Amino acid sequence: MAVFSARVTAGADDGYARDDTSAFDSAGANGFLGELAGAGPGATMNWFARILVVTIPQGSTINTANIVLTASDNKTADTIHVKLMMEDADDAVAPTSYAEFGALVRTTAKVDWDFTTNWATDSEYTSPDFKAAVQEVVSRGGWASGADMQVIIDDDGSDADAERWFYSFDGSAAKCLQLNIDYDPPESGGMAFYF
Repeated sequence: MAVFSARVTAGADDGYARDDTSAFDSAGANGFLGELAGAGPGATMNWFARILVVTIPQGSTINTANIVLTASDNKTADTIHVKLMMEDADDAVAPTSYAEFGALVRTTAKVDWDFTTNWATDSEYTSPDFKAAVQEVVSRGGWASGADMQVIIDDDGSDADAERWFYSFDGSAAKCLQLNIDYDPPESGGMAFYF
């Protein structure tokens, strides 16, 4: 058993895509999920986070996988509904526009993550296990240890004016999104013969 754990390491490697205005931004101190309070219907926020140099061998067995977000503000809103998944790619490239974000190929596997409690500044919030999505990536024929992975969080019908804020890389390199993966490397499968 082995563990890989890393955070976003550059401002261009995390950011939001806003559905009502097609706005996109990879700068700023806060990440956003839900529907921005006071912005009107459809102001839903989606998030991406690219993790560099993921040293998990191709064909590994993923035992567990989660992300950790650290709240950057107190929020006492209604329920947030999102779907958590990965980009289905051999070596992820961070999007630079709303259109590029939308065009990212999502893994078939995804999990629901519903926030039903208030968030408190600097508290950590751990996602449900989404190991099947990570497994899709490392099982790709073109995946290789040391490539980059990308987490995608898509809104899935959050309540009106319900929002949660968390640290982006620009807000805090020490508190931005963290990806944690517990895995078993593939067996060598080799057998020595001596004559």
